[in-house]
Amino acid sequence: MTFTFKFLRKDPDNCRVYYRGSYGIFCIQDETSFGRPDFKFYVCTKDGEPSTPLPMPPPEALEPAPREAPVNPRDYFKHGYCGMKD
Repeated sequence: MTFTFKFLRKDPDNCRVYYRGSYGIFCIQDETSFGRPDFKFYVCTKDGEPSTPLPMPPPEALEPAPREAPVNPRDYFKHGYCGMKD
């Protein structure tokens, strides 16, 4: 299977999962507030900061992290990666 976005790393301190695409670095950030799930997909600056929001790609376009079951990036946050060290 060929993924449009290759997994780079998790950043649990900032509730992000980073990917590399053909045009740079992207991330999914958990912006959940008041118990309402809210995940945003961004193109990132060279420093890895979210810059421009983009439409969320389909889960099958995102490479899962090595040795981990979730394919849908939202599942990373459900499994407690946000705010926790590896």
